Amino acid sequence: MTSAQLRIAESLKFAEDISKIPGLRRKIRKEQESLQVQLRESAQEQYDATRLALSSLMDTRVTVGEVREEFVNIERAAEDPRCFVEGFGKVGQVSRLHRSFVQTLEMVNQLRDMYDKIEYCEALLQRDRQDPLGPAPNLLAVHYSLTQLESFRNETVLQAKRSKRADMETLNRYFERLAGTIESFESHYLHLASNLIEITKAGHPSVAVKVAKIAEMEGSRDEKATAIRLVKKQEAELASKFKSLQADARVLKFYRAKVMDAIRASAKNALERCKIKYQDPLQVLNNLGWVYEDLILIEDQLASQFPPDWKIYPVFIKAYHKAIYDYLKEYTASDPGAGALLAIAQFVKAYEKNMTQELEIPLGLLEPRLLDGKTQELVEDYLKLIVVKMNEWSSNIMVMETKEFDS
Repeated sequence: MTSAQLRIAESLKFAEDISKIPGLRRKIRKEQESLQVQLRESAQEQYDATRLALSSLMDTRVTVGEVREEFVNIERAAEDPRCFVEGFGKVGQVSRLHRSFVQTLEMVNQLRDMYDKIEYCEALLQRDRQDPLGPAPNLLAVHYSLTQLESFRNETVLQAKRSKRADMETLNRYFERLAGTIESFESHYLHLASNLIEITKAGHPSVAVKVAKIAEMEGSRDEKATAIRLVKKQEAELASKFKSLQADARVLKFYRAKVMDAIRASAKNALERCKIKYQDPLQVLNNLGWVYEDLILIEDQLASQFPPDWKIYPVFIKAYHKAIYDYLKEYTASDPGAGALLAIAQFVKAYEKNMTQELEIPLGLLEPRLLDGKTQELVEDYLKLIVVKMNEWSSNIMVMETKEFDS
């Protein structure tokens, strides 16, 4: 039952309420008319609001179109401002001339100051070279200054590529002294890398930190130069728009690889000095205790000075092992006597025991194995030589006794 029906039922509960029906009819009709008026007014309001919204939407559409046209005009103006700004060509030309003037003036001032900076670097470098096993206090300062000068040289040479040949020759002469100073620095740097153990023994293990730091910085610059060259090769048009992608004059230095090579060479040179000192090959093998001492020193004091990813301790282990491997290979190829073969076999056994048990070095780092793992064959060769010598000795005795019997 609806609410209206409920209201009528409430009003007509009793028989005498029938007389009220005409009044109720008039009341309901008035309420109906009032409700219809309210509905018509609400519908008119909704209609007016919808019409206003549609009108605003049309106005907005027109405004968006006008904004789009303005953006198109702005974009056209940005693409070619000379069409809209009077005298823009002259303004741009003056701006370019001003930039060129500023760059030229800056270059001239740097050229004037360059020799003073080179003399400063040479003086600091000379102080460090006077103490070849010292703390190298000026190494990082010299490297920083030379790096700045080298970058200036590369940029200057790049900008002068289109100059006359005579001008380029003059410019190259200006930088000759800088090239010599850089070469002297690299020579000193590699000397330090080759003598890290002796420098550590002298009480200056921190020099290794400086050696590694310089190698890391140069390595980053090598990577950047390589990346720029790849970009220029693949995106020539893009590279031509950016000055930072144009400096390709840097020569890759590979300092980290050079440090590793210097370490390997230092191990080989140390063994060569031992050979010169003792002369006799067996005496050399009997006096290789310094190898174990150096490795202990490296593990305790030197390895921690390098970044972990260098794995410098295994590098030294492999360097010393390779030097001893090459020495034994050369010695056994010279056909040593029976006694030498036995001594070599004993040395190999003791060496591997000391390295793996005493120093706790993994056997995998001792590759290739000394004598290529053929120690047993060496012992067998020794036994064969003993048999041969015994046979020769027996034959000689028989010949001598036969002669004595015949006489």
